[in-house]
Amino acid sequence: MVRALILFFIITSCSTVDTRLLADGVTKVPQEKNYFDENFRKRFKVKPPQGVDLKSVYVQEYYQDYDGKLWKREIDEFKSCIRFYGNGNVNIFIVPGDYTGDLDPKISGYRGVSYTEKGDFFIGVISPINPWYKMGKKTNKIKVVADTLFVHSYNKAIRKFEKSKHIYLRKPLLEKNLQYQADW
Repeated sequence: MVRALILFFIITSCSTVDTRLLADGVTKVPQEKNYFDENFRKRFKVKPPQGVDLKSVYVQEYYQDYDGKLWKREIDEFKSCIRFYGNGNVNIFIVPGDYTGDLDPKISGYRGVSYTEKGDFFIGVISPINPWYKMGKKTNKIKVVADTLFVHSYNKAIRKFEKSKHIYLRKPLLEKNLQYQADW
């Protein structure tokens, strides 16, 4: 019983971010207008990763596990996709499987920034950090190779990036979505 209480306390005391709900009724973003300035731009060099196409969206298609086995994403109902902007901002959208949805960052998408540190590129994003939809900062190490984006999640428990990775493939951004800009 004591272990369960301690575990509950640890899980519920994770650092969180004050958020507000976007127009889609699901996505939460930082309440503070200058959150990304204070937590990223003052500490890191915020810019788009070298080799990323700003007129494309990167759609998650594969997962590579710890043993190196590649898994094709079989569920096509919804997919995660990442859009990069010229000012270093990033948005992670959950969209229908054909990714033809509206990618307006003022309406939906988890907000973040891409930055460089010690020669590597990272994405810092505010998104759910546990099954209870508690919002917090997630850090991902990224690498762009041709039209493929490799994303490694940071594991706070072991204090290093996971060996497994999510693999995103570049897809052309629909004309209607080119107009949207990210201003956080």
